Amino acid sequence: EILDHHRRSPAPSLGEAAPGTPLDLVRLVDRLLDKEPDQRPEDAEVLRVLGEVRARLSGAKPAVDYRATWRFAE
Repeated sequence: EILDHHRRSPAPSLGEAAPGTPLDLVRLVDRLLDKEPDQRPEDAEVLRVLGEVRARLSGAKPAVDYRATWRFAE
């Protein structure tokens, strides 16, 4: 019963657990926890969003262009 509930029920939203979390980070985490793997974001998008959130919270420009440094597995 517990396993079935975990499998079928969406994860609680980060926004509910931590009010005040930036909305784009809440959306990213919600998508990362999606039950359907094909609905989860690609690694490059995760890095981009995290870099943007970090830069915005620190008041600085992103230090790295994650698209330029991303290396694909061979």
